[in-house]
Order: sequence, then structure tokens, then C-alpha cells
Amino acid sequence: MSVIKIKELESRVKDKNQKGFTLIELIIALAIVAIVFGAIIGSSSAIQRQAKDAQRKSDLSKIQTALQQFYADHSYYPAACGTALCGSSIKSVDGTKTYLNSIPTDPTGVAYFYQPQVSISTTTVCSTNPNTCQYYYLCAKLDGTTTGTCAASGTYNYQINPF
Repeated sequence: MSVIKIKELESRVKDKNQKGFTLIELIIALAIVAIVFGAIIGSSSAIQRQAKDAQRKSDLSKIQTALQQFYADHSYYPAACGTALCGSSIKSVDGTKTYLNSIPTDPTGVAYFYQPQVSISTTTVCSTNPNTCQYYYLCAKLDGTTTGTCAASGTYNYQINPF
């Protein structure tokens, strides 16, 4: 073989060895991608929790507005069925006026906590005579916080007051 052919073969071998990545470079690149992916997943779940909590607060505000309108017309708050508002909407006693077409539920599908009270200074629930309901508890369970409480129920951590 001639010297030129040997040098040509050597240069081809060197070119082949210089192309591509080493195993260590590939492992480092995969580790960086995994870290970035983990950070994205972690932040998106926090964003989802915040969005659900914002929806819950908005829902309670809508319900509160309807309850205040009901109170303005009737001088008392509507009765409760268990721990939620009765029915699927809030309507006047005679059914002619609708204050809220559809009572929203928590993004997880659970009903919000509602409990009408005789007054703010007593824990008497006005279940026998709805005309005495002068106060209420309206509560939700937020994901993004562990502080706060609903005075009428320990399982909820966010409360809207009627006044």
C-alpha cells in the first residue's frame, strides 16, 4: 500500500471517531431533560390547584350574591338540605323569581357547605322554621391552603360570611 492510501485511511478513521456523543454526554443530557421535565410537571400541578381554588372562591361569591338577594326579598336566608342548599337553584319562596339558575359545585364535584343559622351569636340551625334564618355559613375546601376553618364544619378551610 502506498503511503497516501494509509494516510487517507487514517483520516477516515479519525473522522468516524470524532462524530457522535460519548455515553457520559448522553447521560448528562438526559439528566438535564429529566430535571426540566420534573420542574414543569411540579409547577403545572400547583397552577391547577390555584385555578381550582380561584374557581371555588368565585362560586362562593356567586352563591353569596344570590343569598343576599334572597334575603333582601324575604328577610331570611333559604333553608338547607343536609349541608347544602336545597334544590339545584335558588328561587323565591313562590318560585316566581330566580336568584341563581344553577348552584355551582366544587370542581371535584362535591357540594359546597351551607348551613343557615338563627343568628351569628348562636349555633342554632334554623331547620324547623326557615323564617328565622338570619345568618349562614358558606364554606369550601381549598387545596392550596391548610390554614383557616369553617366555624360550622372542621373539614372546610375557607368561609364566606354574610356580612
